Amino acid sequence: MNPLISKTRTWFLLFFLVTVSFILMACEPGIDIRIHNGTDETLQIFIDDEVCIGEAPPGGEVVREIERIQPKYTFIAKYIDGNVLYTANYTRDDFKGKKTFDVYFPPLEDESENSDNITGE
Repeated sequence: MNPLISKTRTWFLLFFLVTVSFILMACEPGIDIRIHNGTDETLQIFIDDEVCIGEAPPGGEVVREIERIQPKYTFIAKYIDGNVLYTANYTRDDFKGKKTFDVYFPPLEDESENSDNITGE
């Protein structure tokens, strides 16, 4: 067998495997994050303090679909004037196997007692 053909096949196989792995990683399903506002004020909700995903009215919620690509996510609830009220930190593993994920501001009692994910400012 010609060594040039063998090298070409090897490079083609390597290229194919890398391409397939990128496609599979890009097809990771999204997850709906529901942020529940249990306060008496309208809250602006941010992801990683950069992207505003909307305003949650008092007693209401805001829903946003996110990709589970980042290793860590920080959800921040701010008053309309920009002051931070709560932050909630989660990892990709927290979302594993779920189609929806609920975050409560203020945190539910059992959430705040058993986790260091949510803090009030």
